[in-house]
Amino acid sequence: MDLIFSDCFRRNEPGGFSEIADVPLTCSDYMPLADVTSCLEAGQPTAKLYATPDAWVRTAILNVASCGKFSSDGTIAEYAADIWKEQSCPVPVKRDLRAFRTVRTRGDEQASDNAGLVAESEKKTMARKSKKKKKQKSRLDGDTQRSGVNSKEKIGKKEYEAELFKLQVELVKLQDWVKTTNARIVIIFEGRDAAGKGGMIKRIVERVSPRIFRVVALPSPTERQRTQLHAQRYVEQLPAGGEVVILDRSWYNRAGVEYVMGFCTAEEYREFLRDCPIFEAFLVSQGIILLKYWLEVSEKEQHKRFLARIEDPSKRWKLSPMDLESHRRWYDYSRARDEMLAATDTRTSPWYIVPSDDKKRARLNCIAHILSSIPHEEIPYKPPKLPPRQKAKGYAEPKQKHRTIQQLW
Repeated sequence: MDLIFSDCFRRNEPGGFSEIADVPLTCSDYMPLADVTSCLEAGQPTAKLYATPDAWVRTAILNVASCGKFSSDGTIAEYAADIWKEQSCPVPVKRDLRAFRTVRTRGDEQASDNAGLVAESEKKTMARKSKKKKKQKSRLDGDTQRSGVNSKEKIGKKEYEAELFKLQVELVKLQDWVKTTNARIVIIFEGRDAAGKGGMIKRIVERVSPRIFRVVALPSPTERQRTQLHAQRYVEQLPAGGEVVILDRSWYNRAGVEYVMGFCTAEEYREFLRDCPIFEAFLVSQGIILLKYWLEVSEKEQHKRFLARIEDPSKRWKLSPMDLESHRRWYDYSRARDEMLAATDTRTSPWYIVPSDDKKRARLNCIAHILSSIPHEEIPYKPPKLPPRQKAKGYAEPKQKHRTIQQLW
């Protein structure tokens, strides 16, 4: 029978939306290597990587003529059997978004370690059976609650400010390296409304030069821009040598708000999911360092932050009619997010998930990840000597009076 299995671990991925490619199942991503070897000797399984025509979601089909156990404990075989029972025919399913890279918190295992992902996936598969009667939530939302963020105590203000200052000093060192080497860096921040993108960006640029770290937050496109290529107005903002461009929302608007709110056609949406990985691969091939972060906020926390914006006069400007609509269409945005991440998470330009219910931890973890993802070196600093001031040569302050602001403090 034909079984559909989520492409959570993609060591054999050919690297894009190319034609169907047969690849031997020779790695331990799907089952223990010993079982793979025995199955191959028996001539049983073959893996095919392909893009589905509906959502361009890459999946792996395991063709199993007479399947026995796929692992020593039967976990994967049982999961595959469950999928087969639920599906009357082999319909492609979405990737398991729990396998996406998550920015590490202190003490966590390396998120990109495939062996750890396999073990975690198997544990959650067994746990899923006991929770069938409960209300199903978005897979990524559930993963955020299990990420360890909510189970930790909030970091104290003094500790947070001390750690943030250390990271900001490192950002200054990164800035020196970017300026010296003429590096070009693009950092994309995406996420739901009230996920914390603005606060994250504010802490990144707080102590660096705005001439090198440039924040781009484009408004809605004009009538003229709507007739251009979708990415055209973003291409104009790409960095020159010695610049870091931070995009507060980006070309991914096409896969989010534009798609959910009906500002683009279904055909334009499908074309974007198809072409975006190619566009980003081109940027990377030209020497641009591209980092993409999705700030994931829970439904409960977003609701809490929206209420705070309504009640706090200093935050009311943050709440727009579009924000209210995003609050109502939570699950529409969840589906759009799932499809976007599944279609555009590639080896060339991967997505990194930042659990952001705890804003302070999210900022520290994300800035640390940015610093570790850019292979920079500290540029030696030579303290300059202040030159002596020139002599007055008869200069005296004028006697005329100027208006001075009122001294209230």
